[in-house]
Amino acid sequence: MENSRLPFDPATRRIVAAVARYHRKALPSMRHPHFAALEPGERACVRALAALLRIADGLDASHTSAVRDIRCRSDGKMTVLTCTGARTAVPERDAAVKKGDLFRETFSQEIVIEWQIVQ
Repeated sequence: MENSRLPFDPATRRIVAAVARYHRKALPSMRHPHFAALEPGERACVRALAALLRIADGLDASHTSAVRDIRCRSDGKMTVLTCTGARTAVPERDAAVKKGDLFRETFSQEIVIEWQIVQ
């Protein structure tokens, strides 16, 4: 049954569902029937969005809103996220780097997390 409260067409719903599926543990794989059923462009979209969401999820690992702001820069080989917060957030940084696996695979770039403390 279709949920009329979500104003998305069926293809967009499949993409959103796949992004939600891959934001935590497993990485997208053609062995997963729902991922393999997507069009190539949709699979690329899922990989990119899930890669970003995984890093964001890592940056909130402690669920304490440690990150106040994020700046991003890339030189084509490496993407650097400069996060600011009121305290050092080692668990968040470590979780984001760990969850950067899909980002590295999808964008062929290393991910670096820098931290700046602001009051």
